[in-house]
Amino acid sequence: KRMKIKKLLPQEIYFNLFELNPMEQETKKLLEKGLTKKEIARILCLNKESIRMYEWRIKRKQDLLKMEHKWKSEKFIKVHEER
Repeated sequence: KRMKIKKLLPQEIYFNLFELNPMEQETKKLLEKGLTKKEIARILCLNKESIRMYEWRIKRKQDLLKMEHKWKSEKFIKVHEER
């Protein structure tokens, strides 16, 4: 049986798993505008590797959100099938 992430972690850590920090938010906005990692690095005064790390963390957090949504959907379907 799967353990829920929310039950395993303190609340403040749980929400930080899904929320983007300010640098991740800014990076995401610029990526969505179609800028390259090199351009974003120049704008944010960071190196390209930092932008790659932020991009990876953004994708990871979005994947966690999808997984959490899937678990909730599966639970909802199971509850309604039992009725």
